Amino acid sequence: MKLEKDKIILLEDNSKYVVTNQTNYNGKDYFLVMGVDSEETTITNEIAILDQTISGDDIYVNKVSDPELIKILVPLLKE
Repeated sequence: MKLEKDKIILLEDNSKYVVTNQTNYNGKDYFLVMGVDSEETTITNEIAILDQTISGDDIYVNKVSDPELIKILVPLLKE
């Protein structure tokens, strides 16, 4: 199952996020996500950009931490 807009995801560290937007850059999918609390209310000050890797039926996501890549992705994800 792929990540898609408005989907709530649970990461291995038990943090929850809702996907608010997505883009493709250099052949890789990136997602703008916002934190979600236990009542599934959006936490607007908890924002991250994730990249997605699919291997068979498994989906892996990582938080993007490269500041140069973030500078490129933010305008694309705001569109």
